[in-house]
Amino acid sequence: MQTERLFETLYLLLERRQISAAALAQRFGVSRRTIYRDLETLSQAGIPLYTLRGKNGGIRLMEGFVLDRALFSKEEQQELLSALESLKAFQDKDFTLSEKLQGLFAAQEPSWLHISFAPWSNTAGQMEKFTHLKQAICQRQVISFAYCNAKGVFSTRTTEPHRLVFRSQDWYLQAYCLERQAFRYFKLTRIQQMKITSQIFERRALPFEKEQAMPACRLISVTLWIQGTQGYRVYDDFPAADIHRMADDTFKITTMLPDNEYLETFLLSYGEALRVEAPESLRYSLRKRTARMAENFR
Repeated sequence: MQTERLFETLYLLLERRQISAAALAQRFGVSRRTIYRDLETLSQAGIPLYTLRGKNGGIRLMEGFVLDRALFSKEEQQELLSALESLKAFQDKDFTLSEKLQGLFAAQEPSWLHISFAPWSNTAGQMEKFTHLKQAICQRQVISFAYCNAKGVFSTRTTEPHRLVFRSQDWYLQAYCLERQAFRYFKLTRIQQMKITSQIFERRALPFEKEQAMPACRLISVTLWIQGTQGYRVYDDFPAADIHRMADDTFKITTMLPDNEYLETFLLSYGEALRVEAPESLRYSLRKRTARMAENFR
């Protein structure tokens, strides 16, 4: 108990820089005499403490004393704090780890970085799903859910969740699927009706990434013309070196794209703003597909 009290006392002093013995006694439910004995123990351990008398007095740490002198350089502090900023999107507590470390490091620099992977819409639902998945992963609890595959078919999956993975602009759950008896990736937006069970699992060795990599596909050269109204998407979807803006604000794009089942769907998402110049085989395929789509609106 005393050890915990000593560490918390030190943390409070690092965070607030000054605190009264009365406040410490009230916080820990002990006498002031006990607090003074704790302070003597800290001083003997090399912590530079001193007291100020008077109305605004209290217990203080020697100015300039921070734990980073022995552990981290200034550059290492900034790297660690910046990395922790990227995790703030998933913090479910008011007092974050990064704020605690700022107190420990006596960092006064403004927060210059904010990273959020949550979508602009349905943020509450996404964060709730993250919180539940984090709980299941950390506590090694088996989860079950309904999952929609690429063909729109739902199936019930029971899995051992191991980690969350951000890949290609989307979040996935990497879990061991008990139905398939293998590791699988599950896109978070397709996970529905998730339930955390009381069953505990033993962590398995994760497979090498090359075993989990997406299958390679053939790339084809395409030439596209896209109207200027879609410029906000053009620079998201294509390398800048492949984009040529014309005098009339249209875009001519010559690039390599994967020749797979998603290519046509991706291109058609540009609607009337798109014209495909080459290859002819892709133009023919898109004409057939749009003709079939037109039948749905007769």
